[in-house]
Amino acid sequence: MKKLLLLIGLFTSLGLQYASAQDSSSKASPQITALFSAFYGIKESLAAGKADKAATSATAFIKEVNGIDYKEVSEGNIHALLKDAGAISATTDIEKQQRRFDNLSANMAILAKAFNITIRP
Repeated sequence: MKKLLLLIGLFTSLGLQYASAQDSSSKASPQITALFSAFYGIKESLAAGKADKAATSATAFIKEVNGIDYKEVSEGNIHALLKDAGAISATTDIEKQQRRFDNLSANMAILAKAFNITIRP
């Protein structure tokens, strides 16, 4: 649990820098950028302990994921993102949401690397 809270805290502090998060060599389309923005909405809600807001943010994230072309992100990756976000949106139990967010974070880290998205402190 401490590891998860530390991870959420780290993402919170880094998320504040999201406006300058992408460097000039980023390969991210506007859809991918919107996906990361929705992801940070979930993260910020969980960091604040707002389960209802996290569920709502996860629903917005799902809409963004559904708008991504399979040419940009593989079908398997999209399904993994949908599975985790769906579990977050389906409950208002903050501990369950945080556990699922751990998986979602790992999957988003893979996407960030693939699209050369970096977060500068």
